[in-house]
Amino acid sequence: MAIATLVRGRGWVIATAGALLGGLGAFCGAIVNVLVGVNLATAASAHMTRGAAAQFLVTSFNSPSSQAFTYVYFVSEYAAPVVMGFALWRSRTVPRWLTALFTVGLEIAEAQSASGPVVILFMLPFAVAMVLLAARIWQAAAPPALGGSSVRQRAAGQRDDQAGRARGEQGEHHTATQPEQQQERACQHRVLPGLAQGRGQRNS
Repeated sequence: MAIATLVRGRGWVIATAGALLGGLGAFCGAIVNVLVGVNLATAASAHMTRGAAAQFLVTSFNSPSSQAFTYVYFVSEYAAPVVMGFALWRSRTVPRWLTALFTVGLEIAEAQSASGPVVILFMLPFAVAMVLLAARIWQAAAPPALGGSSVRQRAAGQRDDQAGRARGEQGEHHTATQPEQQQERACQHRVLPGLAQGRGQRNS
C-alpha cells in the first residue's frame, strides 16, 4: 500500500484500487491459511476415525465460504501487482524500467514453489525492485530541507520588514514635530518685530 503514495497526478485512482485489492487479497489469504490450520487441529484433536476426519476436512475446504475466500485470494494475489504497476507506469513518478521490474519480478516470485535455494535467484528481481521503491518512498516522505536560496529570501524579507518599520517610525516622528516647529516659527515672528521697534527707538 505504501507504493501507492508514489503515484501523483495520473493514475492515483488506479493506485488506490490496486492498494485496496492487495489489502483484500492479504486479508482473504490470512483467513484461508488460518482456516486450514484450525480445521487440521480440529480433526486431529477430535476423537473420530480417519474416514470421518477426512470427510470433515474435505467438507470444510469445499464449503462456499472457504471457496469464496480462496478465489478472492488467488485473483487479487496476481491482479493487484498488475494494477499497481499500471498506475506507476501512467504516473511516471518512477522510471518505467523500475515499474516493469516490480510487476514482472513480483509475478515471478509468486509463481515459485519451495524447491530449494534456486528459488532465491527468481526472487532477486522483486527484492531489488522493492529496495529501490522503498528508497523513493523514504525520499518522498522526508520533509523538504531549506535551501540556501530560501534562507536568503527569508533574510531579505526580514530586512525589508525592518526597513519598513523604520520608515514608519520616521514618518510618525516627522508628523509629531511639525506642530512644534510651527509654534517656534510663530514665536520668532512675534519676537522679531518687537526687537526691530526697540532698535529703532534707540537709534532715534
